[in-house]
Amino acid sequence: MKNSNEWHTLAEASRILGKNDRYVSNWIKCHDDFPKPMLMDISGKKIIHDKGIQWISEHTKKEGVLKSKVSAIEDKFLKMTVLGKHPTYHFTWV
Repeated sequence: MKNSNEWHTLAEASRILGKNDRYVSNWIKCHDDFPKPMLMDISGKKIIHDKGIQWISEHTKKEGVLKSKVSAIEDKFLKMTVLGKHPTYHFTWV
């Protein structure tokens, strides 16, 4: 993001991040650690500084990143364990 000193509406900031218009507003509501000096309220309309948009971008978990490779491997094979054993299925063709 460019290093400027501009302020944007939350909808504009969401579009800058490539998200829907409510993304930044919802993100700020869900994250208590957002630096409040990067956000202003003017006549009931919230605006966010360029540095605030950058901060959200840097503190958002990237899409497609797995927390653990183990869960990805387990999901890949979709094992179902019942009482410590893998079920055996017998099919009869009719």
